Amino acid sequence: MNYIDKLNSLRETKKLSIRQISLSCDLSEASIKKILSKKCTPLVLSIEKICEVLEISLSQLFCGTDEYVLKSSNETVTLLSACISLPTEATRHLLWLVNNLYTK
Repeated sequence: MNYIDKLNSLRETKKLSIRQISLSCDLSEASIKKILSKKCTPLVLSIEKICEVLEISLSQLFCGTDEYVLKSSNETVTLLSACISLPTEATRHLLWLVNNLYTK
């Protein structure tokens, strides 16, 4: 199950309409529909806003836990911190990669 499928599943479980999510996270209904129907590669910020409405963290969405970490030169860096600091284009590529890891 990829991250979009997880978002759709959570939305159904919580019985939230696309309109309700849209109003709660200040994104257009059209944007939410595109994201949830996999017709675009969303920005991390958009996914983060949707996650807030669905009461799940980004790390829970992508990793299933808040405790997944990467080790880097004697310090622990959370996966999300590493991702958020990426330039927009790199973030889009990373989301594409994560999405495709779960769909194959």
